[in-house]
Amino acid sequence: MDRAPNAEPARPPPRLSPNTRDAQTELSHRVAVELRENLGLLRQLGGDQHDITSEMSQAALIQADGRVGESLSLLRDAQSRVVLRTSEMFERRLKELRARQEALGKEGVGADYSSELKAIHDDFEAGRRGDALDRLVRTDQLLSRVEGDWRGLRSLLQQIEALRSASDVPGSGNPDVDADLVEVRKLLQQPKVTAESLDSASQIAARALMLLHEALPAALEEELERHRATLSTFPQETDLTREGKNLHAEASRHLRRGRLADASQRLRELRRVIRALGPAPTPLSAEPPQAPIAPPASTGSGPFSAIEAGNASVEPSPGEDPLGRLLQKARGLAARVRTLPPDSEVAFEAASEIRRATELLRARKLEEADQTLTRLMHTLDVEHPAEA
Repeated sequence: MDRAPNAEPARPPPRLSPNTRDAQTELSHRVAVELRENLGLLRQLGGDQHDITSEMSQAALIQADGRVGESLSLLRDAQSRVVLRTSEMFERRLKELRARQEALGKEGVGADYSSELKAIHDDFEAGRRGDALDRLVRTDQLLSRVEGDWRGLRSLLQQIEALRSASDVPGSGNPDVDADLVEVRKLLQQPKVTAESLDSASQIAARALMLLHEALPAALEEELERHRATLSTFPQETDLTREGKNLHAEASRHLRRGRLADASQRLRELRRVIRALGPAPTPLSAEPPQAPIAPPASTGSGPFSAIEAGNASVEPSPGEDPLGRLLQKARGLAARVRTLPPDSEVAFEAASEIRRATELLRARKLEEADQTLTRLMHTLDVEHPAEA
């Protein structure tokens, strides 16, 4: 078939001169090096880089096949996307640091790192991205340490506030507790709190908590005794009185076991019930003293036989009606305790209370013994009511 008269012959693709190819190869190498550096920044910022790495491998294969211009175009496209992605990740990390700083400030912790965050942003915008990333990492680590130390200190302060609210007077009348808390607040309100100042504040808070643990048991026991007396003035059994007695028993049990936080919580609930009950009714005239009864028969074995023997060794003197009444009360409670399962926790605690009352009777501390026995009677009434 003849060629058309005006048709031009097909042109072969332009051939690059050796100098042009070498220039493109060098430029491709520089772009690849810069791309690897930006990928390192993106990796430290936690950004996604798998697609970029794949494209770099593809560009290397294309360049090895002699298509240098196509490889350079692929690398430039990947570079522009990495720069954009790095900028976005960097701004996101800065935003997170600002949010964490503001969260600490709202909780009363002086954590003003605005100057550091501004310097990080300026370095990044000026192209000093490596320096900016180093500053960002250091600030992130500093904030993380402050946040961790603050969580521990905050837990101590929450325990202190919970225990302080359990007593009528904050700090249980101990001015050292209030002074320690004032010192902690001063340390927290510094413009820029450091890990060292938070450590000092934690030590002060721990001391205040220890002082509360030493002072609170007596205050809680005194208030529980007042509430026990108040509850005893309500002879009619109602839902509120039952709830109050249950809360009183739980608070007393937690207090005996040293669980001050739990005891404080139950005490707060007990106060609410006492307020709901209203004024105490007018007390009735005291009942005439009952004639003493014989002590219960002893089995001669087990932990309660020793209690009965201890009670028997405290004989009332002639005319000592209060002592005789308390001995009768102790023997009656000992008989009730003997009916409890021997492996129950309440039984062992009750046995310990009776021993304590016996020692108080021997020492003729009748008022303290009466309080101990009354507290034990109330606990038994709540947890193991006597059969009618």
